[in-house]
Formats: sequence, C-alpha cells, structure tokens
Amino acid sequence: MNTNAHTLIGRAICQLLDNNTPIYKTTITEAMSEIFNAEYRGIYDEHCEAYNDALKLLMNKNEN
Repeated sequence: MNTNAHTLIGRAICQLLDNNTPIYKTTITEAMSEIFNAEYRGIYDEHCEAYNDALKLLMNKNEN
C-alpha cells in the first residue's frame, strides 16, 4: 500500500476543507493535480507514483 498516495488524498481533502470549496466546484482529483503540479512539476519519481496510486485508489472506490 502506497502511504504517499493516502497522504496526497488527505492533503487534497484538507485543502478543499480549508478553502471551504463546494464539492461541485472542485473535485478531489483537481485538488490533487493542483498540489502535484505545484510541487513536483514534470518529475517522475515516487511523487508521481504516489499520484498515480492515489488516482487508482479513488477510481477503485468509485467502481465498488
């Protein structure tokens, strides 16, 4: 289990809550992308792997 993926999801949720963003206005994946692009722009390493794993986690949750 990629704990960095869970951390990224958690950070995105906290960012949405902190900004009082309505759920229909910004999705969690948009918030994750914003964090990823701001901090790790174009670098494929464990951060990118964490981002991809986070997306997979979210997609799997939606399919169940």
